[in-house]
Amino acid sequence: MDWNLGRVLEVLNSDPEVANQTVVVFHADHGYSLGEHGQWEKFTNWEHGTRVPLIVRMPGEKSQGQVTSSIVELVDVFPSLAELAGNPVPPSYGLEGESFASLLYDPTSVLPKNTSLSVFPRCPADRQNVSMYWEKNDCDMLERTTFFSMGVTLREDQWRYTEWLPWDEKTLQPRFNATPIGVELYTHDGDSEASFDGPWEQVNLAGQSQYAPTQARLAKLLRERYTNR
Repeated sequence: MDWNLGRVLEVLNSDPEVANQTVVVFHADHGYSLGEHGQWEKFTNWEHGTRVPLIVRMPGEKSQGQVTSSIVELVDVFPSLAELAGNPVPPSYGLEGESFASLLYDPTSVLPKNTSLSVFPRCPADRQNVSMYWEKNDCDMLERTTFFSMGVTLREDQWRYTEWLPWDEKTLQPRFNATPIGVELYTHDGDSEASFDGPWEQVNLAGQSQYAPTQARLAKLLRERYTNR
């Protein structure tokens, strides 16, 4: 992959005039677990399953080679490219994403949103036994009307908050008014992001009294973010 990416960039850079007018974006479709948490592939809403590489090369800016700690989503890529091209997307288009173009001029700038939202369904083989809800999940090639529940996760700088909600097969939406089947709360405080094999998202803090205010705030924010998409 690295070699083929290099081939593409080499051809682009062979014409400086074109290269100096071209924005390059590199990203993946979703995260992928390689044994962390005892998981393989993408079957969770944890960091390994939702975080992806995102590299943007814009000609002529001093921010080249720098890293930002701001949180963005892949739905933000299109409005960002549109703004960089001088054609900002009108609000009337109703896009779910927001431009992060300001980060390419100043990686330390603060975005209004600075959160990410991800979802992943569950289709357990045994839907009658509560203890089996988390076993043998397989929604592959199934119609959305047959999903059992949907995990909706919100990631902000310090926290990841997830609710597993009953699925409404008619509206094809999570039932936010229903009692969650499961709730997860993890802190990323102190996470240097140096290694995916670190201690992060190992201890579920949901339901602990000292984290009740944080859990309530994130539950409200999760619903606001989802319903405003």
